[in-house]
Amino acid sequence: MDQKTAHLPLPLFDFFQNLLDWEKNELQRVVLTSESYEVLMDGLKNCPFPLETPDDYFRLCKLLWLKPCHDEVAFRQRFDSYWTHLVAQLEAQKKVAETKKQKKSETVSSRDLEEKQEKAKSQKEETALSNPTKPTVSATNENELTDFWVSFEQNTEGVESTATASVAPPVRFSFFDKNKFLPLDIRRLYQMLLSVRRISFDGERSDWDFDGSLNNIIRNGYLSEFAYRRQARQWLGVHLLLDYGGSMVAFDHFSDLMAAFVQEVGNENSFVWYCHNTPTDTVFRDKNELDAITLDEWFKILDNTAPAQILIFSDAGAARGYRSSDRIEATQAFLSKLKKHRIAWVNPMPLNRWSGTSAADIEKKVPMFDATDANFVAAMQKIKGKN
Repeated sequence: MDQKTAHLPLPLFDFFQNLLDWEKNELQRVVLTSESYEVLMDGLKNCPFPLETPDDYFRLCKLLWLKPCHDEVAFRQRFDSYWTHLVAQLEAQKKVAETKKQKKSETVSSRDLEEKQEKAKSQKEETALSNPTKPTVSATNENELTDFWVSFEQNTEGVESTATASVAPPVRFSFFDKNKFLPLDIRRLYQMLLSVRRISFDGERSDWDFDGSLNNIIRNGYLSEFAYRRQARQWLGVHLLLDYGGSMVAFDHFSDLMAAFVQEVGNENSFVWYCHNTPTDTVFRDKNELDAITLDEWFKILDNTAPAQILIFSDAGAARGYRSSDRIEATQAFLSKLKKHRIAWVNPMPLNRWSGTSAADIEKKVPMFDATDANFVAAMQKIKGKN
């Protein structure tokens, strides 16, 4: 049985691919990641405004994908080109389907149709029996499938009617436990991040102060009143600066784990920041570059808790194995403004990969450690000011 299945493309995926090629070939900088497309899929499901016209879809794409390095006019031109091509493609598919349906209705009799349907049914049952372990796509597995539904037409040769079904295209799969491939044990990572907690006595005076009460007895000759002290409070005052996109895509899972832990156990003095390669004008509070602040504003936040504890996670150019003078100069200028703070740089690439790359030059300006167990401990000690 010949089976031809025509799938509609994933929504706006060709436009997304066009943007990636644009960034790579013309802008020489890739800022959109696979997560950017997942964010759009969520936006399609939970969009705060109706999606009825091409302008509505462009508005959503602009909100989620247009970055400071993009030219808005060129961005719009690429969207219009994609939309025109999509409409033409769907119209062509519709005409082909109508033509096939018309030809079949003219040449196939109802008796022949019944015979071929019965034959197709029996062949399908035989195929199912001979392949009992063949995997199937389930539209109810929300962990692996998106809820954005598209339709496809399933045509069987010689069948007059056209059956339509809806399936959810998979957007992510987990074939293995990614935690097994981390450079550090996840529990060990959390323990080391907790080791940089600070203790402050700024709570209410509710803890009994034994020494203070004893001093009152010595001073007055009797116990006049109990002395109380402020509650001790532990807090994780870390500024985690994560390099994302480009060569750091391979370490997204490790970065996400660190970010989630800092956000979970931190307080108002703990922050997670994102940049691409090196901050030049802005840093971001999210990977999708929707919430940005200028570097001057960022330096003021650091000064509020000076000396701030700053942990940078970046390959410093070692992953691609080349040396960029522009990146070295930009990074050194950035680091020169952080001299009053405690900084440690964790590089996910092994030490023997740094030679001959930008990392070898950047290492001279900041304490840089590879992501081994012992060196991660040393990095934590560094931002605590103990070495």
